[in-house]
Amino acid sequence: MASDKKPDSIPLVCVVLGGGTDTLKTVKEAVEKGTPVVIVKDSGRAADVLSFVYEKCQQHEEKKEIESIQRATTTDLWAEEVASQLRVKFGGDLSCSDIKTYVGYIEVCVENIHLLSIFNLERGSSNIDCAILNAALLKVNREIDQLWLALVLDGIDIAKEKLFTDGVNFEKSQLDDLMLFAILNNRVAFVKLFLEKGVRLPTSFRNEETLFYEELYQIPWVKATVKTMTKERTTESLLKDFGVKRNVLYLDEVFLWSVVAMHKQLAMVLLSEREEALYLVVAAHSISRTLMQKVPDPEFNKKLSEQITFYEELAVGLLSEYYLYDRRTSMQLIVAEFGFGTILNVAVQADNRNFVAHPACQEHLTEVWTGKLSDDNHLFRLLTAIFCPFVAPLLLKFRDNTTFRSVSAANDSSATGTNNSSRTSGISCDAYFKKIFYFFQAPGIKFSYNLLSHLAFLLLYGIILLTDFYPTIGIKEMILIAWVATLIIEEIRQIIIIDEYCIRQKLYNYITDIWNIMDVITIVTFLSGMILRFIPVSICGQCFYAARIILALNFMMFSFRIIHVFSIHRELGPKLVMIGKMVIDLFYFMIILLVFITAYGITSHVILYPNQPLNIALARDVLSRSWWNIFGELGIDEVSGEACDNRTVLPYAEQCASMDANEFSSNGCGDYKADKCPAIDWLVPIILAIYVLVTNILFLNLLIAMSSDAFSNIKEHINVIWKMQRYHLVREYESRPMLPPPLIILAHVYLFIRYIIRCQNPGSCPKYASKLRLPLNVSEENDLLNWENVNAEEYLRKRDSADKEVTDKNASDRLDLILSQQEEISKRLMQLEKQVSTLKEEKAG
Repeated sequence: MASDKKPDSIPLVCVVLGGGTDTLKTVKEAVEKGTPVVIVKDSGRAADVLSFVYEKCQQHEEKKEIESIQRATTTDLWAEEVASQLRVKFGGDLSCSDIKTYVGYIEVCVENIHLLSIFNLERGSSNIDCAILNAALLKVNREIDQLWLALVLDGIDIAKEKLFTDGVNFEKSQLDDLMLFAILNNRVAFVKLFLEKGVRLPTSFRNEETLFYEELYQIPWVKATVKTMTKERTTESLLKDFGVKRNVLYLDEVFLWSVVAMHKQLAMVLLSEREEALYLVVAAHSISRTLMQKVPDPEFNKKLSEQITFYEELAVGLLSEYYLYDRRTSMQLIVAEFGFGTILNVAVQADNRNFVAHPACQEHLTEVWTGKLSDDNHLFRLLTAIFCPFVAPLLLKFRDNTTFRSVSAANDSSATGTNNSSRTSGISCDAYFKKIFYFFQAPGIKFSYNLLSHLAFLLLYGIILLTDFYPTIGIKEMILIAWVATLIIEEIRQIIIIDEYCIRQKLYNYITDIWNIMDVITIVTFLSGMILRFIPVSICGQCFYAARIILALNFMMFSFRIIHVFSIHRELGPKLVMIGKMVIDLFYFMIILLVFITAYGITSHVILYPNQPLNIALARDVLSRSWWNIFGELGIDEVSGEACDNRTVLPYAEQCASMDANEFSSNGCGDYKADKCPAIDWLVPIILAIYVLVTNILFLNLLIAMSSDAFSNIKEHINVIWKMQRYHLVREYESRPMLPPPLIILAHVYLFIRYIIRCQNPGSCPKYASKLRLPLNVSEENDLLNWENVNAEEYLRKRDSADKEVTDKNASDRLDLILSQQEEISKRLMQLEKQVSTLKEEKAG
């Protein structure tokens, strides 16, 4: 081991655990070759003999009679003691020549006693691994090589006690390779030790590519999923292959490695040495969640589920620490725009609901929702301002301009209790129009006007379909078409402003929202109905009728869209979440129910109406009767044969069995007739009774039980789910133009002209300004990160102390349990001794 690199081989160590007479010979040969020997005391036979001899020699050393050791081995007294031990441990049938041979083996061991060490099995105070490592260090001369050996064998106690001492100094360059090895092999204690000695954490594995990729491929889920691993691949490229979002890859390779390899404790150590701790944790949660969806390995997914929970709780804990220390700065941190975007956006993409439901996030969403309007405005004043917006500056309170402030300024403001809302009786013309602009710009006000606009749209749509839908188009219908055109343009604008570079990714993010999918279906249905509506009756006589049906269904779709606005309400929003979960359960319930509906429908129809022609009406009749039977429409008269007096369908006769198809029909053997009177049969009422019993009693109660179970399962999480939906609604209306449809077309024209002016040069287009993104200059970013680092360090310190207390408490509880068990065993032994003594006395008597 002439270099500072990892040693190519580990020194051999002979461990003696029990053993026979051949073991003595093995130990003798080992010490002759210079191999260290660890003897496990009280493990029996050869190990006990060797430990006895070792302790005798130690007694000589303690008496400062080292030179007498050699003389002691040659005296008859010493030989007799060893021979006695041999007879005790191996039996009394050993011959004198055998004993002499074994004593000779032991004398060789004593001559090399520096290679021997004892591990006391009964005490168990130290780990046998430490004893083996201590022995292995005897064959290593250089301190750096000894440290490598301790690292490879994970002997942190040996490294602290014997290697990092006052007399031993390592150069930092020597420890860099050891730090990298400790990270790749999850030696968390060594990573902490190296950090204490001033070693810097690496940010990448670029200098050790071969080692890194070998280790990367040894991760079980990587090995099972990735068929080929080349040196050109990095952790970042690997995660991209698994669909991890681009904005969570602004991490150094070392932290990414700890997440991919699922080394949570190592990640905690790395977290304490990195900036942007909250982003790192949220990104780790996002990566873990994405990998869980992509890798089909149940065992791996179970571990990943634990890791997801770990990082989610850690993110919430960090944010809670920030929020308790400084509410305003913590709200700025989650929306501050760094190179990766914002922390809140990363959390939303990973569906980190508990993080989004945190008071810091929700309070910021409330501020975004109200805009420049103060939270103190009464509902009556708001309603008055909505219906009469020109009095809004006089009725409502407005916040002062709140932009990013440094941490010290924020603290000063919090200390002085500055009031950020104002409403003045006297107002200048410039301030009046500015507040009018602020009023219309508030997302909550946009929401209100869009709601009123949608209600007006539904009113117009309903009037047209009910009273004014003719082949000739009217003015109201033209207004309706123009209105829908503005909705289409708005949907296109929403796709464009999605913060993704690739159009495919924009479309993917757009359609992942269920309400966007419903918008697309609704608009396509409207366009389909209008295309059929404009086809002349002379060309297609039924097209106008089909258009009426399609547009009537489309009106229902537009009506359902209004449910989306309920999600902002604190009471109605959670109810919508419950309904959505129950609808999913209802879908699976209907699959089972459909089997019974189809089975009974076909069976009863075959008996009542045999040999009907194959058409759509047959399928309708078969299923509709059995469907309405569930809701109480039993049709007893029909199935019992009392619905028709003049029957034209005859019962099936025995002579019909031997007829062919033509004879069967001509003789009226149960043939179909035009009046559709059912055949008389006693079996159908019985089948109907069983069918109603199963569907109305069994299935209905099953559906109620499923709904109750779904309600109880999501009840405790429903508030968190609703807060996530609230974020999406706030984000949607925060990005909407101020004017509602159909006046929104004016805003679209303005935005298009502004886009043309600003984006004349490629790459010069500014990002869409959003209250959910807070741009920072270099000074502001440094202040915010410094503030975060201080609070993150404090939180991690508290968490580490709490973990140590839990560990100590668990160890104390285990010790108490062991002591109590030992006490019970002692009592039991005392009882047994008493019983034995009693039996002896009785036998003697």
